[in-house]
Amino acid sequence: MKYYLYLWLLSAILSCSSKENEHTVAQEIITSPIRNWSLDLTEIIPIEKEKLQRLLIQNDAYFKKDKQYQVISLHYLLQKYLLSNNIDTTDAILVFECVDGYKPTMPLRLVLEHSGFVAVKDEAAQPNQNWTIEVKDKFTPYYLVWTFDATHKARENELAWPYGLYKISLSYFSEEYAAAFPKEHPEFMEGFNLFKSNCMKCHSINKVGGSLGPELNYPKNITEYWSTEDIWQFIKSPQSYRYKSQMPPMEKLEKADFELIINYIVHMKDNKIND
Repeated sequence: MKYYLYLWLLSAILSCSSKENEHTVAQEIITSPIRNWSLDLTEIIPIEKEKLQRLLIQNDAYFKKDKQYQVISLHYLLQKYLLSNNIDTTDAILVFECVDGYKPTMPLRLVLEHSGFVAVKDEAAQPNQNWTIEVKDKFTPYYLVWTFDATHKARENELAWPYGLYKISLSYFSEEYAAAFPKEHPEFMEGFNLFKSNCMKCHSINKVGGSLGPELNYPKNITEYWSTEDIWQFIKSPQSYRYKSQMPPMEKLEKADFELIINYIVHMKDNKIND
């Protein structure tokens, strides 16, 4: 009898312990911040059609004139699909992925400070079309636009206006740029920041960045097969080097800033990824 009583007590103790462990694991799952998240706009926006609204964008960044769109609020999408979850927003950035490989990023904090909208239709388009024929191939499926008040107008150039937008991903500065970061070499930080703001939306270093333009460090660093002077002249006038180059001339880039960028790129030549 004592033996069976012992077994019963042991079973009860183990059962309670198991439930307690399950509760602890569940609590950890609930309370652990989410660090990986992406929103496929082509799946989400069709089921959010009731949230579409008409919006006038004054002096649209691409068209350089006022444009009327059907849009859905970026804040609404983020609040519903991102911030309603237990997201770790420390060091968080949003990555805007486009069908042509363009891949701008913005700090989540900066996005939340401004009024962004995903444009799904240009009201100047023909019936049953979302975009005018001139930009249909570029803008499908979506286009990110912004409105400004007087307070935020001065920071307009910090915002991305990607077209052909299909996905928004959550990442973190320390993770997204780890392979391209000039670790333990602060003297190249200014060049890295200039590269990130001027070049990384289209080009990558160690596979970090966009894919619209060529990778610049792996497997060969661009300075291993192009002279610095050729690189400078190319970015000032791409079509004088390459027929029908998609790269726009970077007329506003100062030579001093270019030199900081090229010094960073040269530094990364000895810091290639292992693949």
